[in-house]
Amino acid sequence: AAYRAGERLYSSYYGEVSDYTKKGGVIASEIMLPPHAPEIYLVRATLWNAVENCEKHPKAQLAYSFDIAMQNELTLEENMELARK
Repeated sequence: AAYRAGERLYSSYYGEVSDYTKKGGVIASEIMLPPHAPEIYLVRATLWNAVENCEKHPKAQLAYSFDIAMQNELTLEENMELARK
C-alpha cells in the first residue's frame, strides 16, 4: 500500500515502517469506500492495519490495484472523475 500510494505507512502486523515518499510516478492515489464503511478507513494506515489484522490466511489477497490510462485531451480533474465513475 505504501509503495502504490507513494506514502509512508506503519504496519502493526510487521512492526515496521515502509517509506516510499520519494518514489516518483504516482499521479493520484485514492481510497474509495462503500457507503456503509466507517470514514476512519479513509486514513490509509488505519485501513491497511485493519485489513492485515483481520485476515489470517497466509495466501490471502488483501487488495486489488488498478492502473488506469488517462486521456491526454482531458484535465487531471476530468480524468479523475471519469475513473471514479
